[in-house]
Amino acid sequence: MNERGQQNTAEEQRLLRDAFGGDRAAFGKLVIMYQTPVYSICMRYLKGEDARDAAQEVFIKAFVRREQYVSGSSPLPWLLTIARNLCIDRLRKKRVETPIDAAGEPQSAVASAEAQLETRQSLEIVRQQMEKLPAGQREAIVLHHVEGLAYREIAEVLSIPQGTVMTWLHRGRRTIADALKRHEKA
Repeated sequence: MNERGQQNTAEEQRLLRDAFGGDRAAFGKLVIMYQTPVYSICMRYLKGEDARDAAQEVFIKAFVRREQYVSGSSPLPWLLTIARNLCIDRLRKKRVETPIDAAGEPQSAVASAEAQLETRQSLEIVRQQMEKLPAGQREAIVLHHVEGLAYREIAEVLSIPQGTVMTWLHRGRRTIADALKRHEKA
C-alpha cells in the first residue's frame, strides 16, 4: 500500500528496487515522493534546522538499512518509523520533552468575529488537551488525523498492535470531545 492506501504500482516497486539497488536518480525520486510526510513527522518532534537535518538523515538511514524494507509493502510507515525513532533519539540526547503541536490558526472564512473567537477558543482547547494526552494517544491522533495514515500503518510506525491504535484513538478523541463539551456548557 502507498501513502494514500492504494496498492503499490509496479512502477513504485521498480523505483524502490532501483533506488535500493544504488540507482541515484531512482533514490532521488523516492526522496521527492516521501519527503513531505517525513519532514512533517520530524517537525512534530524537532524545530527548524534540527527537523530538516533529521528528515535528510531519515533517507540516509533508509538507504543504509534498505535490507530491512519488506518488498511489496508501503515504504511510508517504514520511513516514518525511522523518522520517529531518529527524532526520539535526538530528543533523548538533548533531554527535552517531546513537543507535538496541535493545530494553528483556522483557515476558514468565518464572517463574524464572534464565530472566529469561538473557533480560536475551541482550537486552544484542542491544543491544550493534545498536550495533556499520553504520548501514544497523541502520536496516534497526529498520525491518523494530520498525516492521514491508516490504523495498520500507525501500528507499524508505533510498533504496537492495531487494536491498541484503535483504543488510543478512541480514548484521545473522547478526551478532546469531553473538553469541548465542557467548554460549550460554560
